[in-house]
Amino acid sequence: MKRLFDPMLLIGFGLLAVAIVVNGAVTYRSIRALHDDSRSITHTHDVLAALDSVISLAKDAETGQRGYVITQEKPYLEPYAKASADIGRQLDVVEKLTADDKFHQAEMPKLRQRWNDKQAELAAVIAKVDAGDADGADALVKTDRGKQAMDVLRAQVSAMMEHENQLRRERIDHARTTYRRSALTSLLGNVAGVGALGAFFVILRRHLVARDRAAAIIHEQSERFRTTLTSIGDAVMTVDAQGRVTYLNAIGEQLTGWGNAEAVGRSMHEVFNIVNETTRQPVENPVDKVLREGVIVGLANHTVLIAKDGSERAIDDSAAPIRDLEGNIEGVVLVFRDVAERRKAERALATSQARKTAILESAMDGIITIDAAGKVITFNPAAEQMFGYARSESIGRDMGELLIPPALRDDYRRGLERYLASGEGSVFYKRLELTAIRASGDEFPVEVSVAPIKTEGELFFTGYVRDLTKRKQTEEALRDAEHQFRTLADAIPQLAWMAEPDGHIFWYNQRWYDYTGTSFAEMEGWGWQSMHDADELPRVLERFRAAIASGSDWEDTFPLRRHDGEMRWHLSRMLPVRDDHGKIVRWFGTNTDVTDQIEAANELRELAANLSEADRRKDVFLATLAHELRNPLAPIRNALSVLKHNEDNPQAFDETREMLERQVQQMVRLIDDLLDLSRISRNRIDLRKDDVVLSEVIDRAVETCRPIVDEAEHTLVVELPEEPIHLHADKVRLAQIFMNLLNNSAKYTERGGRIELSAHVEGSDVVVAVKDNGIGIPAGMLAHVFDMFTQIDPSLDRAQGGLGIGLTLVKRLVEMHGGAIEAHSAGPGHGSTFIVRLPKSAPRAQQPKPTSESAAAAQAPRRRILVVDDNRDSARSLAMLLKLGGHEAHTAYDGQEALSAAESVRPDVVLLDIGLPKLNGYEVARKIREHAWGESMVLVALTGWGQDEDRRKSREAGFNHHFVKPVEQTALQSYLASLGA
Repeated sequence: MKRLFDPMLLIGFGLLAVAIVVNGAVTYRSIRALHDDSRSITHTHDVLAALDSVISLAKDAETGQRGYVITQEKPYLEPYAKASADIGRQLDVVEKLTADDKFHQAEMPKLRQRWNDKQAELAAVIAKVDAGDADGADALVKTDRGKQAMDVLRAQVSAMMEHENQLRRERIDHARTTYRRSALTSLLGNVAGVGALGAFFVILRRHLVARDRAAAIIHEQSERFRTTLTSIGDAVMTVDAQGRVTYLNAIGEQLTGWGNAEAVGRSMHEVFNIVNETTRQPVENPVDKVLREGVIVGLANHTVLIAKDGSERAIDDSAAPIRDLEGNIEGVVLVFRDVAERRKAERALATSQARKTAILESAMDGIITIDAAGKVITFNPAAEQMFGYARSESIGRDMGELLIPPALRDDYRRGLERYLASGEGSVFYKRLELTAIRASGDEFPVEVSVAPIKTEGELFFTGYVRDLTKRKQTEEALRDAEHQFRTLADAIPQLAWMAEPDGHIFWYNQRWYDYTGTSFAEMEGWGWQSMHDADELPRVLERFRAAIASGSDWEDTFPLRRHDGEMRWHLSRMLPVRDDHGKIVRWFGTNTDVTDQIEAANELRELAANLSEADRRKDVFLATLAHELRNPLAPIRNALSVLKHNEDNPQAFDETREMLERQVQQMVRLIDDLLDLSRISRNRIDLRKDDVVLSEVIDRAVETCRPIVDEAEHTLVVELPEEPIHLHADKVRLAQIFMNLLNNSAKYTERGGRIELSAHVEGSDVVVAVKDNGIGIPAGMLAHVFDMFTQIDPSLDRAQGGLGIGLTLVKRLVEMHGGAIEAHSAGPGHGSTFIVRLPKSAPRAQQPKPTSESAAAAQAPRRRILVVDDNRDSARSLAMLLKLGGHEAHTAYDGQEALSAAESVRPDVVLLDIGLPKLNGYEVARKIREHAWGESMVLVALTGWGQDEDRRKSREAGFNHHFVKPVEQTALQSYLASLGA
């Protein structure tokens, strides 16, 4: 019997086993290497995410602080508190993740210190706000300390992230190498396995001829091949020549979602469903191509396998034909693997590279990288534009020679050498203002920030360069404009100032210091409040801060203290100054002294109020005057009717005559009061002062008022000292004072009342009191009883008669005598008391009494008199009276007629009205004086115009005397008698 296993068979079997074991070992090692590479790449991403989280938490803390500073509300601190608590744990995570990295472990203390610096700045600002020092908090924010701390923190994190990115690139490259090696060894292992199987088949064919060689060998080889495929780390699928699945290993089951049992016999297209990752269109199955062309086929890139459950995963694969001994294709073996992690790493690498390229290409600042030898290796477009070199001209050249001015090159080289030798560098992560040189040789100012970068054992330096030419030019222009502005602001008459966006005043013009007498140290910020009125300041601050918060214009009026202590009113305005984006960069304000305008406006308002009140009183007065003038007219008209119907009744004639005299006297008194008040108001009245005895004045006043007192059935009590009291006064005006006071009491006391007049000496004064138990005076009217046209009860005044000027006239006459008058009353129904104080005087020698007017009139010689008046009744009645007095009287009724009559009659005296038709009285007088016959003629003005100005005009026109209508007959007769024979 033949041996089933001969040495050659055993050798072949051994070789096959070795090939399988070696292939399995190589596959395991490849899988382990790929797993380690994947884990290291994932670890790198974890480190980068942790570092990015540190920056994110720092931003959250800064955002919480800014919100709290702006609003001063505690809820805004929640992001700050949470970030402050989380960032420490996040730093521990970073330190733990990088425990095996010497670079990171060396940088971690710096990173923690950068965060501590930033946290200290945030806490300092929050502490200011908590202490209520909002201005102090704003000041800390504006120092730029926070921004600097954040920039340093970002730079530290960026350096660590750059190191980690370099590690990631290295690990991705290593993973690619491992993958290629694994793919190659797997392929070689498979090829070796296939070769071993082939050799084994040859041996079987040679030594097992007795067996059903072909079927047995194929079956045995197939089983062993299936075992080999099951043991490798890739998914393996075999199909027959018709494209039906004959085998699917465990990895294939996992990736496709089909079990081997259910997949066998199914179309390969159903089990291995693949599409293009981008277009989602089906792609050609590599098995079809192998069956068609008989070649080994690799899968196209960006292919996605759709599993049975619909899940998708990116794959790599290859397919090879399975041939029989004659070389015919009897099937295909398809090897594929999940490359999702590899694709993810590739995409991350591509994204990072694209981001870096985009930053370099689009950055506004120049970005230049040099190696440890100082050679330029990157030169972005902004750098090209800034320095005038093309990238191709700059790459590989020494940066010191290319971009640094000669004066700074030695410092640059020494600094580079020192850092390479010791690792010490004082310029990194700082903003430095230096000068650089363009390709044209021109030097220009730049801002530079440099960071060292170590990667794969190499050292590089990346610099960010910003051209400051325009900024410097702008700053210079701003300085010039600022100088011009401040010069102009010092020249304007207003106080001017400028404030930060938060209202902190940082500048005043010279006018402010001249006005307040202060210094900038006293006024800076909110020191201006010391110049304000304490009562006005809260309102001013409220409106000022509201304008600052809303960004709107501000206008207010308030007093400011001058250097001499005087508070003067100022109109203050403030406008926001905005940049091109509408953001407020400062405030400009002025204070304009409007004290004089306010005082003038107040005076105008007071004058308007006074004029309004005067106008109201004038209206009341005119109505009262019309009433008072009408009152005498009714009895006068009635008296004329009585005279007409009782011509033969002497008793009726006498009563009527007395009534007419009383009513005419009342009208004359009203008119005299008006004229007297007008003269006093214009200081045009002269007092004829003489030595008078008070009792005589009182007697005259009482005698004048007796009729009204008796008519009202009042009791009048007069109490005077026994010793005579002498005054230096105008007897007529003094009597007028007391007569008006007595008339007032008589009118405003109910019938049957009591009036008391008393006098006594008090020091150097004579005190006269007029007291009644009449209607009294309301408390609110006591201060106004002496005002012109004032009436306590207008309805009562109209009933009693009066114009509301009597007490005004009394007060003015008393004051003209150097005295004073007071009004007292306990209120309505409690009567009134008027107290007059006058200076007492010593008695003087008695002057001889003048001849009485009646005696003088009796001694007057007969005269030829011409009476001229356009009122014919007035002219005729006066002529009648003159004839009754024994004179020859003639009349004329206009100016022209008067001139003719004067020339024909040649009168001794002309009584001439002023307001005449044709020629007025002044013109008539002048024309009479132009003739020889009129030079000695006595011209007497007889008119209703009695002001001083009217008297002056009559004198200038040639009149000898001036009478005011209606003239008293005794006065006229006395004047005619005084003319002599």
